[in-house]
Amino acid sequence: MKQQRDEKQGSKQQHNMQVSEDHLQLLGTIHEMIDTELDRRGVVQTGRPEHPPPEKASPCRHSLWHSIVKFFIN
Repeated sequence: MKQQRDEKQGSKQQHNMQVSEDHLQLLGTIHEMIDTELDRRGVVQTGRPEHPPPEKASPCRHSLWHSIVKFFIN
């Protein structure tokens, strides 16, 4: 009984983690689209820190997210 509940919680946590990762990827894509549009319009971007593209940031975010999840699970 407890094992089924643990498996159900684990499955839900994995699903939630995947949804969060998908949202981060979508936000990165939106960020790129906005940057592209601002560049097209010739708007100068100032006072905003530069971030690497989501493809490069994803593994770092992914491992950080896993570390955070492991902290709360264990």
